[in-house]
Parts: sequence; C-alpha cells; structure tokens
Amino acid sequence: MRKLLLALLSLALTSSVGAESCCDSKGQYFRYSGGNTFYYPGFGIPVNGPTTSYCTTNCTLDAVDEMIAAVGYLQIEGHPSSAKTCSASGCKIYWKAGAVTAGTSRTLVVGLQDVSTTAGPPVQPDGTFDASASVTSSPTANAQNTATIGTGSKSVSDGQLLAVVFHLSAVNGASIVVQHMVGGNTIQHLPNVSYKLGGGAWAGAAAHLPNIIIEFDDGTWGWFIGGTPHLTLLNTTYKSDSTPDEKMMACNFKTPVSAIGMYAFYASPANADTDIILYSNACDGCVPVANKTVTLTDNMVQAAGITRMGSYGMTRTFLSGWWAVSLKPSQAAANVTLTQYTMPSASYLKAWGGTDCVSATSTDGGVITHSGTVLFPLGFIIDSLHN
Repeated sequence: MRKLLLALLSLALTSSVGAESCCDSKGQYFRYSGGNTFYYPGFGIPVNGPTTSYCTTNCTLDAVDEMIAAVGYLQIEGHPSSAKTCSASGCKIYWKAGAVTAGTSRTLVVGLQDVSTTAGPPVQPDGTFDASASVTSSPTANAQNTATIGTGSKSVSDGQLLAVVFHLSAVNGASIVVQHMVGGNTIQHLPNVSYKLGGGAWAGAAAHLPNIIIEFDDGTWGWFIGGTPHLTLLNTTYKSDSTPDEKMMACNFKTPVSAIGMYAFYASPANADTDIILYSNACDGCVPVANKTVTLTDNMVQAAGITRMGSYGMTRTFLSGWWAVSLKPSQAAANVTLTQYTMPSASYLKAWGGTDCVSATSTDGGVITHSGTVLFPLGFIIDSLHN
C-alpha cells in the first residue's frame, strides 16, 4: 500500500511539473514561458532587430595611441569547465577591417585585456595587454584579418568578462577601420564597443556589436555572447521564377518545442506578394512538407521596399527534429529582398547556434539543400519547451 501511495504521489508531482515546466533527456527542467515568447534563431530579435549595417563613425584608427575595445562576456565552444589559453602557442583573433590606408608603416596591437573595475562608464579595458599580437603589415580591406598572438598568455573561462583591444601604436600615414556591426535602434550595455580617439577619453558607442571571434591555443573557438562574427553582410534578392525561389532557416529541435508563429526580416516592394512557410522534414537532401503557410500580401507592410521585421502568428505547432521557416515570393513581377550573413568558414556558425540551425534553399518546394556558411534572419516564435 505504501509503495502504491508513493507511486501515486510521484505521478501527481510529475503531472504538476508538466503543467509549468519540462525536462530534457538529461533531466534539466525548463519553465513554460506562458504568454512570453522567444525568437529562434535570435539575430538580436526583438531587442535590437537584426544588424543591417557596419559602423561609419568612431571606428577609425588614424592617430598614435587611438584605441577601440570590444567588451562583453565570452562564450567558449562546448562550455568547458576549465579555462582555455590564448598565447603564442597558436591563439588567433579574427576580425574584420573596413577601409584601410596603408601608409608607409604602422603597428596595430591586437590583444586581450581584462575589463576595468574602477574606471567608467563607459565600460573599458584595464589598459594592460595580457596576450597580444603586433600587426605591422597592412590589414586587408573589407576582409577577415588574423592577429596571431606573439606575446604574453591569457587564461579565459567560459562566460568570462573580457576586452579585445585594438591599439594603433605607430601610424606613419595609416588609417584602419575596425568594422564592427551597428545594431538596431536601441542602446545596449554588453556586448558593445568603446573607443578612445583623437586624444580624448574613452567613450561608448550605441549598440555596436563586436564582429570578432577567437581561436584558442588548442583550436577551441570563443565569441562574445550577443556578438555578430561574420565576413560580409549583404541583401539577396529573388522572386517566384528564381532558382532557388525559397530561402529558409532550418533547425534541428533536439528538445521538442511548441511554436506559435514565424518571423522574417525582409523587404517587399509593391506588387510582390510573399508566402512564409513552416516546413517539417527539413533535413539536408529531404523533400520538405508544408505544415503552415501565411500569405503576406503587398499591403501587409508598413512601407514598400523597406527592410523591416515581421512577426506572423499561426496555430500552435509542436516541433521536433528538422523544421524550417521559408520565405517564398509568389509573384515574378518584383524581387523580395532578404538580408544575408556570410561566414568566412563553417566554424563561424558555432557562434550562431552551430550546425543544428543552418540556412537552406529549395526550388518549388523540392529537395532542401543546407548551407554551411550563410545565414538568413528568418525563424520561429517559440512559447515553450517540452520533453
């Protein structure tokens, strides 16, 4: 009898837990979000909106001792319990340069510093390089550049507050744009970029997101939580008679979720109706199955031809395994415009959710092809996790 009562009590507790939270296969519990939702994959949505431009002010180093610092909390691939080392034994900092004037010679010091606990605001580095690279060759304009650590050593833990600092210590006619991203229309604390230009004091940028990724000595990667490491940002255009005529984000839900909507960050001109489609069976090389379709007529936008965020509701749907959100023009009269992030390599996808959430294309609902180096700001509006 006692065993029966304990079993019933256990069942009651399990049922109670199921009403408000759930667990994955590891026994980790997630509380239902109820009326709150989250956007997946994130792209800074909806706080900032997807980043759509590069900085044009306060990001140029062209005088001695000018500095730019990207500051935030670093996430390390795999969430290791022990610290990773950045030293001359193989550590590299990858960053993107914008316009570059070579000059006769220059020295750009790129490296890791702690964040000051006594100075600020704005948030700023402590002024001491723990590990650094002296870049004397001219950076390549509008491209990914590599700073290979040659001096010092820095131990970095998963989730550690850190600054990546760019210090122009010798100029001789050089001018270098450190091309971080400009976020949406809000100011955020971290991650962010601070700068010290023209002999002035440290100043803070508004919603500038670091475009930086670190490779530690052992080949493990790290990036700023909320950062945007990538190579190029551009707009891709297509219409119903294009090949492919569907661009999508495909995600593998290893923990089942329920979705109540889809989102897209796109521009639609006049006379260009578009469908946003929820697909199941969205694995690479698979023929997808249309589950939900929302038709977006050309009058369902605030302004024709302007890239903006749209959130679209649907009947609550449970997702497990590979699902995709696709943006498919339904007319050949005019192009739909979709923002595209291109990565230097598939390794950069680790900072965006890894290989469980990738871009994909299809033509006329046919076989899906996954991509390892491109991302589109499309995705799911999720309201709860399940087991």
